Amino acid sequence: MTRLNLAALGAIMALGACADMTGWNHEAAAPVRGPGLWAVAVSYDNGAKMVPVGGVCLDKASEARMTIVGAQTDRADCSSYQARRTDHETWTVHSVCTLGSATITTDAQVIGELGRQYWVHGQSDTTGAAQPAQDGRHVFAVEGKRLGACSKGQHGGDVVTDSQVVDIFTAAPRNN
Repeated sequence: MTRLNLAALGAIMALGACADMTGWNHEAAAPVRGPGLWAVAVSYDNGAKMVPVGGVCLDKASEARMTIVGAQTDRADCSSYQARRTDHETWTVHSVCTLGSATITTDAQVIGELGRQYWVHGQSDTTGAAQPAQDGRHVFAVEGKRLGACSKGQHGGDVVTDSQVVDIFTAAPRNN
């Protein structure tokens, strides 16, 4: 799995508390998924591109560090990451982040009961990518479902595929 696919996967799957809530509703906390193993289906550009995933192991620390939107994973790469609760189980999220040389501005809507299942629909505008074909507007959709506890030996931030376990923050294979 390439670095870009891992980053895109992690960014869309991750859901954490907001870092910058300026001008947003401070009473409504950002969406946060429960800990455990999550199955996530991710598609880009109306299903033209799929990101294969077996699951993602989340704990409190990895959830707080990750983003929900864009083609980036680590919130430290974002100059802006904001969320606003619009009703009981719906949030609007906006981010401006970098991935390598690219700047990615993303707007998305998150819907669901985040302890067990959620959906994300949004779009990202990418500029300055190392591969010019990655620039432009990309529409994405995500469905996440909690499967239960992470398996023994899994760590928060582990992406589990059929053939390997990868640390989502470093894209390095993890030897469990």
